Amino acid sequence: MPVPETPAPPSRPDPKTYWVVAGRFLAGEYSGAADPAKARARVAAFLVAGIHPVH
Repeated sequence: MPVPETPAPPSRPDPKTYWVVAGRFLAGEYSGAADPAKARARVAAFLVAGIHPVH
């Protein structure tokens, strides 16, 4: 009996992140930065990827 293929997890918006639950729960280091421009760019990458903070 063939084993069904497991779909690849979605790409990560930052290399220092990982999927806890593929496509549903992303974890990693603090997404900000000391430099405001870098912080905006990092947060923008998460938003573009469809990742939004949990309140």
